[in-house]
Amino acid sequence: MPQKSHAHQNITRVTRLVAGSVALLLSALCLQVVVPKLSPPASASSSLLCVGFSSCGSQGMKNAGYHEHWGHMYWRMYSGRNCVNYAAYRMVQAGMPDVRPWSGSGNATNWGRAMSSITDHTPVVGSIAWWRGGAQGASSLGHVAYVERVVSSSEIIVSESNWGSDFDWRRITKDSYWPTGFIHFRDRAFKNIVRPKIVGTPKVGVHLTVGGGKWQPAGKPSYQWLQDGKPIPGQTGQHFMPIRTQIGHRLSVRVTASRPNYQSTSVVTAQTAPVVPGDLTMTAEPSIGGTPEVGHELTVDPGTYSPSGYRTTVQWYADGQPLQGQTGATYTPTQDDAGKTITVKVHVTRMGHNPRDVTTDAVGPVIGTPVKVVKKGDVTGALRPGRVLHVDPGRLSPASAKPVSYQWRRNGVPIPGATHATYRTTTADVGRKITVMVRLAASRHKSISEKYTGGSVRVFPRMTVKADGGTNRIAVTVRVWAPGVGFDGTLVRVMSDKRVHWVRVVDGVARTTYRHMDAGKRRVRVTFDNAMVVPRTIQVPTHVSARHARN
Repeated sequence: MPQKSHAHQNITRVTRLVAGSVALLLSALCLQVVVPKLSPPASASSSLLCVGFSSCGSQGMKNAGYHEHWGHMYWRMYSGRNCVNYAAYRMVQAGMPDVRPWSGSGNATNWGRAMSSITDHTPVVGSIAWWRGGAQGASSLGHVAYVERVVSSSEIIVSESNWGSDFDWRRITKDSYWPTGFIHFRDRAFKNIVRPKIVGTPKVGVHLTVGGGKWQPAGKPSYQWLQDGKPIPGQTGQHFMPIRTQIGHRLSVRVTASRPNYQSTSVVTAQTAPVVPGDLTMTAEPSIGGTPEVGHELTVDPGTYSPSGYRTTVQWYADGQPLQGQTGATYTPTQDDAGKTITVKVHVTRMGHNPRDVTTDAVGPVIGTPVKVVKKGDVTGALRPGRVLHVDPGRLSPASAKPVSYQWRRNGVPIPGATHATYRTTTADVGRKITVMVRLAASRHKSISEKYTGGSVRVFPRMTVKADGGTNRIAVTVRVWAPGVGFDGTLVRVMSDKRVHWVRVVDGVARTTYRHMDAGKRRVRVTFDNAMVVPRTIQVPTHVSARHARN
């Protein structure tokens, strides 16, 4: 014989429990008699989900501690496992005092009658499901159960304790065995207690946010934005940005809060003022690029704005006056603009937004044509230490042009303080090239810098040579000097009888000795060559006798 399914075994157990408790109907305060449909169990209008404190608890279906307290009488009901004592216990757990809130019979059939002012047909988590006596699924004494979940308006899940039976959780649908009513002693009604509102200015391109709503207990909100009370397709987020087609219309939001086991609750915010055109936001300032100079092209960058999709037009100005026909991205100043400042006004437009005008920072004054050197001048003066050099700029155009600044340089490096029309050379300039940069300027013309070259500063050294003859030798001493110039380290070329000695100058003196010389008169020739001075060769025709060595 095939093994029975778990569903069939549960149904058989329930049937036996019901049959065993029929004899107690007259003495019980309540008894629910439910005969589930045997085929198929999943479609039954009333079906057990679990039976027994332990079995239900292991499946997460709790009894709120009733398994430890069912021996106590709540609201003066019979203690034990029965529907009214369990329901009273749950209300006490919800915060009600352990005093029956009405006088008279405590039978389940009397609960809804005695509390008719708070009894309706709306199931809410925490309410008491009530069957009057004789209702389908209940005895003549009626039945009460605790609403654990509200799946929908036509399906609930309850927990209950039956006389002579056990604790269980049960699923009930509206097509059969539906409660006569629901008593709202202390149920957690899902209601809006603070109306949500729209935050932000109803303006094209401006983000609006709906929030601030509060439900009890807390629920998860969903949103539907409305235009003049009608849903805006696809706009179901908490944030919304009006578009141009909504200008003049009012916005609101239907906020629907939901929570597991509760029926959803909706509330509509107050309408906004009519939507108005948006504002364009500048994200990068406009600017003019290029050198403000006659004949040099200027370019305008109109800047960037938000939101995108805008258009810009420009108008060029000189000293605040519009330049006729100059509405392009570039403009080349003429000589008439010399001395004036240039600006550009940018006009920004976008559909659904207020237009905006932005003016660039001014550039200029515009510089005229450059000063020209018609005939270049020169640097005059002796290129010797301590001498004064002058610079003549030459013939310039226009005739009003003149030097406005000077900078004398030594080997290309600016000389500190040398910023006048004249310059007195120093020993630091010896062997170095002297130039001067002159800035030439004229009113309404571009100034220029011109380089004038003087040359290298030189000195002529003085030199003495002394030669002494000895036994088969000649001793030569060379002294060399010049004002402000040191020659240490410089090589001196000494030659006698075709024998060449290269001698280094130390403290202005170079010494060398020729040995193994034959007796007689000898000529000594000294050559000095230094890059810091004018190259020279000095011949010293000194005849020196080289004596024979004694035997």
